[in-house]
Amino acid sequence: MIKPRSRRAAKSRSTGDTKQVLVDAAIKLFADRGFDGTTTRDIAEASGLNISLISYYFGGKDGLLHAALEYIESFINKPQLLQITPDCELYFAGLRDFIADFICSHVANPSMHRLVQREQERDSTVFKTLVQQRYAPWYKRIITYIEFGQSSGWLKPHLNPSTVALAITGAMVQQVRLDIFLQQLRGDTLKDRSYREVVIEDLCSLLLTGIKV
Repeated sequence: MIKPRSRRAAKSRSTGDTKQVLVDAAIKLFADRGFDGTTTRDIAEASGLNISLISYYFGGKDGLLHAALEYIESFINKPQLLQITPDCELYFAGLRDFIADFICSHVANPSMHRLVQREQERDSTVFKTLVQQRYAPWYKRIITYIEFGQSSGWLKPHLNPSTVALAITGAMVQQVRLDIFLQQLRGDTLKDRSYREVVIEDLCSLLLTGIKV
């Protein structure tokens, strides 16, 4: 049962706040237990909110999953990043900022990455829909950024922009995905700011060595 204090807190929240509390709770539980291993009651208990609010705001667990994945995409797909610029120095600084923001975002919210990976492996209908609607445009923006660098003479023109974009995203994702493994193996973790900065610089250096003219 929800404690009286939780009810009072829920009443004081705005609709947006209430929905976000449910989304945050769902992201963590879906990431830890999987979609099938999580019930709406689990989410309600974790959020401290009434279970009926899940149906009211999202239409059920599938709708909440859709909202969670959509929030993750909006969290990492930031319009101010990867802005096209005719300045070569700013162009490469923008690529570094993109890599740094991606890694820092996932370090601050580790459940997000785990949830996306789970849904990708589950090949859910919800995930397929979000890929087409939100993730694909984000990926195409990276490709456009690469194409601009090639047309400007800063990146090797013979490389396939799609391959380059995949190499960049793959390198970032793997770094985040294997962070727990590296912590156990060597004691290094992206949670350590100094180590995180080294990783970001190393990724930029390695990627640019392969694609920069």
